Amino acid sequence: MSRLCSSRPQVCLLTFNYAFVSWVPTFLVKQGHGVANSLGLSVLIFAGGPLGSIIGLLLSERIGRRWGLIWFSVLGIAVSAAYVSVTDSALIVGLGFFVTCIIYVLSSLSIACYVPELFLTEVRLRGSGVAN
Repeated sequence: MSRLCSSRPQVCLLTFNYAFVSWVPTFLVKQGHGVANSLGLSVLIFAGGPLGSIIGLLLSERIGRRWGLIWFSVLGIAVSAAYVSVTDSALIVGLGFFVTCIIYVLSSLSIACYVPELFLTEVRLRGSGVAN
């Protein structure tokens, strides 16, 4: 049962990821940006995903998965708290890019690296699947 408890952070991370990706264009339209402008800003924001995955890859062995998860979670809270109050397009793109980057660093460190380590080799794939 303790192995299944490892899925709690995954639920939070994946919910935040999908909610952010799905709703950012809608929120930008609600702030007064046109639909085309909103989609253009979203493309720039979501360009942080590949960079975040690369950062997670490079940091996973250097600082460790656990400390990486802790530090990037704290950083994500701070950047996300700042992001919700900005209205300038440049800040929306800049902070949104960092939020996306942090989400994908956390995904790399947790879903791809940390969770599989929690399970025995024989059940690693099944355990990771249940956790995700």
